[in-house]
Amino acid sequence: MYLYFIKRLIYIIPVLIGSSILVFLLLNLAPGDPITKLVGPFASEETRQLIREEYGLDKPIVVQYYRWILNLLGGDLGVSVEKSIPVTDLVIDRLYNSIVLSIFGGVLGLIAGLLFGVLCALYHNRFLDKIILLIFMMGISIPPYWLAVVFIFFFSIELGLFPTGGMYSVDGDNNFLDLLRHIFLPGILSSFIPAAIIGRITRTAILEQIYQEYVKTALSKGLNRLPIFLFHILPNSLPSIVNMTSLQIGYLILGSAVFVEIVFNWPGLGLLAYQAILARDIPVLLGIIIISSVIFVILNIITDTFQLIIDPRTNN
Repeated sequence: MYLYFIKRLIYIIPVLIGSSILVFLLLNLAPGDPITKLVGPFASEETRQLIREEYGLDKPIVVQYYRWILNLLGGDLGVSVEKSIPVTDLVIDRLYNSIVLSIFGGVLGLIAGLLFGVLCALYHNRFLDKIILLIFMMGISIPPYWLAVVFIFFFSIELGLFPTGGMYSVDGDNNFLDLLRHIFLPGILSSFIPAAIIGRITRTAILEQIYQEYVKTALSKGLNRLPIFLFHILPNSLPSIVNMTSLQIGYLILGSAVFVEIVFNWPGLGLLAYQAILARDIPVLLGIIIISSVIFVILNIITDTFQLIIDPRTNN
């Protein structure tokens, strides 16, 4: 177990190095000039050059990457070109907000996916199964930003039940109930795709077990269906469910919330990344991507470890 865990931790290093090189090159070679975004198109060339030297943008890409990686190892992600604020402060402040939304949506998606996946398997090829599968297909196919606009129009503008965006009310007390009102719509929407994917995975895994010979043997001996399902079918389905879910854990928890953050103006990493793209703020984008990469790898290590606990045969 410990050796497996150490191997997975070592695996982080080449992943982060490779992703940092790729992202750094792509962002620096992309069209557009962050200095123009900062000082405007009418600034003199002398002013532009001074700002480039201040941020180290006048150096070759290799030198820029070398300096950036040295600062990164020291815990320094650089300074935002647009806001002149340390990237670490910006990202950490927004990271908490994204984690709150992701946990809310992820837990809802996990519970709904498992529940409806089990119902689909138990009512296989019946009306309920087909209806839920149709909902799953809609949840995967319909763009979350389009659903977000529909939800805002119907629940916020027409019915006035929930705020149109933000994390807290401007004139509110910033209490838990205020947070709950603001997070409800974006949380529900960010859970749609995770629920649909986990539900389909759960349905498939359980159906594979239902038609196994040991289930037929138990039924032929007169055993009750509920104990068979709870103590045999469900435990034997868990490894497949965890394994397939872990392959998409990063997107399920963080990825599905990015577009929702933008539409609902939720002050998280997704909205910050969108603003940084518009401003061509490369240090902020690099900081967001690196921290997100670390989170994704850690989440996959956790799910792999859980997979190993429930099914030791996966240790290879």
